[in-house]
Amino acid sequence: MTQVVNLEMKLGESLEKFVELEKKRLQQIKQFADSVKEATNRVKIEGLKSLENPTTTYALIKRFANGWSELGKFLDKDYSNGKFVVNDR
Repeated sequence: MTQVVNLEMKLGESLEKFVELEKKRLQQIKQFADSVKEATNRVKIEGLKSLENPTTTYALIKRFANGWSELGKFLDKDYSNGKFVVNDR
């Protein structure tokens, strides 16, 4: 029975670490989502004329070319590297 309690303690600790990592991941995703929302709102408010500004256009192209693919890689990140696996042997 002691082994079960010890295992559950280890699992609980691993779960807490996982939750903290997921919170950090969600915060990064939220930051990207906020930047996309801010940019699209700017275009909605100012219209397509806002894209005549080279800085705005560059940011749009950069985000579209790099940001979305980086987000995809970030979301595909695999946590099965053993960091959260509890080995009770």
